[in-house]
Amino acid sequence: MREAVPRGHKVATRAIAAGEPVRRYGQIIGFATRDIAKGDHVHTQNLAMGEFEREYAFSTLATPTEYVQPPATFEGIRREDGRWPPGTTSAS
Repeated sequence: MREAVPRGHKVATRAIAAGEPVRRYGQIIGFATRDIAKGDHVHTQNLAMGEFEREYAFSTLATPTEYVQPPATFEGIRREDGRWPPGTTSAS
C-alpha cells in the first residue's frame, strides 16, 4: 500500500485512469479526478461525481447464492417408540 488508508475506506484494487468511472460492488460511485494507482486510498481527494446513464432496474447484477444442505444429525438417543428428543412426537 502506498499510503495509510483509514479503516472502512476504499482502496483501489487496480490502476484507474483519470476520468474513468470508479466502481464499488459493480456500481459507479464516481469518476477518478486523477490517475489512481493500485493500492491508493480512493476518497474525495481523487474521486468526484459526474454525469452518466443510469439504469434503474433493481438487482440486475445480483447472482444467486449456491446453498449447501448440511446433512441432518442428532446427537442423542432415539427411544424405542421413535421419539427424539424427549417430548416430541415419533419420527417417521
